[in-house]
Amino acid sequence: MTYTFRPNAVLTLDGRSFTAAEAGLVELEMETALGELGELRLLLWPGSKLADATPGARLELALGATDSEAAVFTGVVEHVARTATTVMVDALEPTVALHRAFLSRAYLNQTVAAIVRDLAGPVSVAEADSDLELGQYGVENRRSVWWHLRDLAMLAGCDLAAAVDGGLVFRPRGRGDAHGFRYGADLLGFTDGQSVEATAPAQAAHGSASSAGTDRWHWVNADPLGPASEPARIRGAIASEAAADAATEAARARAAARAKCGRIALWGRPELRPGDGVDLQDMPGGEGGLLGAATAAVAGLGGGAPGWRATRVRHAFGRSTGFVTLAELEGGGDSAGGFP
Repeated sequence: MTYTFRPNAVLTLDGRSFTAAEAGLVELEMETALGELGELRLLLWPGSKLADATPGARLELALGATDSEAAVFTGVVEHVARTATTVMVDALEPTVALHRAFLSRAYLNQTVAAIVRDLAGPVSVAEADSDLELGQYGVENRRSVWWHLRDLAMLAGCDLAAAVDGGLVFRPRGRGDAHGFRYGADLLGFTDGQSVEATAPAQAAHGSASSAGTDRWHWVNADPLGPASEPARIRGAIASEAAADAATEAARARAAARAKCGRIALWGRPELRPGDGVDLQDMPGGEGGLLGAATAAVAGLGGGAPGWRATRVRHAFGRSTGFVTLAELEGGGDSAGGFP
């Protein structure tokens, strides 16, 4: 029995859906990553039914086997360029509005999740989950709302991204779906590597009564770090020892995850998203290579946390490439380290 994979793309422009053939699609590239703005680029024949696309139009993309396509992108057309032989359409995720928004606000004794939901404004929130409470947090209009969301993600040890439908995703590290990819079946290629683990500075609470919680009056501690010999930071947002411990753990876990890095190329996998866990199975290389790193942490997807997780995912579709998925990886595990 021969299995034939016939990839297809479905493009939906302001509610009108077209297959790759109907849209006159030559090729496309879509890329999304943790903490960054996802984008989609289409290259079309000049007679394409999408040639009349205008900036601001809603654009959706689904990829996969014919008649089994899965949604991978929802965004807004940003730029359209036309030549005698091609039409090029660029689209960005709806979270682009947060890159262009500048606000001045102050929050007192609020959870990070509550701050994120308030800052999202007109952008829908698919998920906002963090119970870390900040004594105070200031948003100033010299930096974009997205900059502040990244800052909150680092403090809370959370991933920051966009969902398939374009909604904002802000959740603890390790909450993504888990996927298993087999060498010789799913994988087209891979690389792995290690780098020096950076020193993650500890976070310290600024008040002398911080051990009593944030609901007690306290004064600024003249020496909040004490005899600490390691690098440390004092931030006004961190008002309790519990918050300081959580932020410190997040920074250290993030540094440890970055020290292990890899890249994989796959037959098109539309379900893979940034933040998802990746279990590389049946890998060559023995202990110390991808095989050792992956299987030491996981004995199959049911055996624990995946040894890797995706931080950046790129889908490419075209006549010369077919449908392939490329992903950048970092170390996985149970710890909460936030976006890369």
